[in-house]
Amino acid sequence: MLLSNCIDIIASDYARIARYAERRARFLGGLDWSQMTPEFCRQTSMADEWVELETAEAWSYLQHLDSRLAREGDGPIEMFARFVIPPHLLLAAVPA
Repeated sequence: MLLSNCIDIIASDYARIARYAERRARFLGGLDWSQMTPEFCRQTSMADEWVELETAEAWSYLQHLDSRLAREGDGPIEMFARFVIPPHLLLAAVPA
């Protein structure tokens, strides 16, 4: 796979996580937190940290690949990281 194709895939991963983060923030902003259990609040906080970290790492990786493309040109790349939203986080914003 060429480096430019890899960049397109990572850019898509980043955009997906960023959209998820925005939707999640709007949803969580509408909750009445006084009605939530401490466990739900803890899990939500942990998931928020994951979303922030994964968004930052995807952006940093994308910048790294862009600089590599500028430095080395569009050559083949053997492997690269992917950024996905784990299924348990998709459910973490919904209280039981």
